[in-house]
Amino acid sequence: MKIVGLFRIKTSIGQPDLVWVKDSGLEFEIPEDRYRAAKYLPEVTTLSWREMEET
Repeated sequence: MKIVGLFRIKTSIGQPDLVWVKDSGLEFEIPEDRYRAAKYLPEVTTLSWREMEET
């Protein structure tokens, strides 16, 4: 399993920011603190920001 960060997602105030990641063809979001703790690459500070889309 090789998770690669694609971009950061800015969430609503009070909610944890997220990171959109890719893993073996699957793409999904994980909490930024989990991404940092696992030391996934690239470093979270190098990822661009995107706003969270309301559904």
